[in-house]
Order: sequence, then C-alpha cells, then structure tokens
Amino acid sequence: MGDEAPAEQGTIARKLAFLISTVHPSGRGPYSYAELERLIKQQAGADGPTVSGSAIQAIATGRVSNPGIQALKALAKFFGVPVGYFVDDETHEDKERARKLEERLRELRAELDRAQAAAELAQVLEDAQARAIAARLGGLSAKTLQGIKLMVESARQVEGLPAAEEDIEGTKRWQRRRRA
Repeated sequence: MGDEAPAEQGTIARKLAFLISTVHPSGRGPYSYAELERLIKQQAGADGPTVSGSAIQAIATGRVSNPGIQALKALAKFFGVPVGYFVDDETHEDKERARKLEERLRELRAELDRAQAAAELAQVLEDAQARAIAARLGGLSAKTLQGIKLMVESARQVEGLPAAEEDIEGTKRWQRRRRA
C-alpha cells in the first residue's frame, strides 16, 4: 500500500496504518483499502457500522484526522481492538496500553509467519527426495545456499512449475484429493 502515515502525522493515522500493515493473514501482504471495505461490510452485516475504502485510505494517510465514531467503531471491530485504541492517548497509561497492544500484535504477526513457514517446510519434507536433498544442505555457506536456491527456482521455471510460494496451495489441494 506504500502510503502509510508517517509517525509524526496524527495518532489515528499512525495507529490505523500500523494495524493495516500488521493485521492480515499469514502468507500474504496487507489488505487493500477495497478489501478492507468489503471485509468490514461482511463482518458488520445489515445494521453494523461500515466504512468505505476511500475513507480508510484518507484516515490511514492522515488526510482525515478526525474521523467519525462509526468509522472508528467499524475499524476497531474489524481489527479486534477497542475503539479507545485510536483516540486514547491523553495519559501515560493510555500510551502504555497502546504500546503494549502494538507490541503484542507484532509478536502475533511473527508467530503467524513462523507457523506458516513451518507448515510449508513440513509439506515439502513429506517428499522423500526433498528430505534427502535438504539433509545434505547442512553446513553449506549462505552464498552456496543462495546459489542452490536460484538453481531450484530456474529448474521450476524450466519445468513450467509456479514459483514455490504459488505452488504451496496447489500442492495442498492435490494432496487432499490424493488422500480422499
């Protein structure tokens, strides 16, 4: 998204930009503003608070520094934070609470990323030939490992296979069909 609010901009903008960059499914980048609008509308149902993608962008980039309470309620509900997260910054306790919440969200993001990487590794290691190759990689330098990675990526391209990240979901679907 690239247009996150600089730290010196309004607190609401900084906090929303932080949530957008941090709170998203593992294995993908942040939601677009249009995706956020759609997901918030789905979550809100018929009578819950919603907010448009353009309004989300305006808030996150600091163009709107005093958004309405309904927009803040919708955003807070979607990201799983209290509405006060966006506006409570008057006291030291408020600032400390927000800092701790942000730190915990960073920890959760790192845990999700590690879990995703572990799941991908486990999937690859189900293949006996892949395990045999992986077992021989120990002790090689980072430069050599990077060279091997480039060779594998080239081999996948020559064989018409998708990039490894793209292939993970397809392999999972194939394995589920095979087991059924």
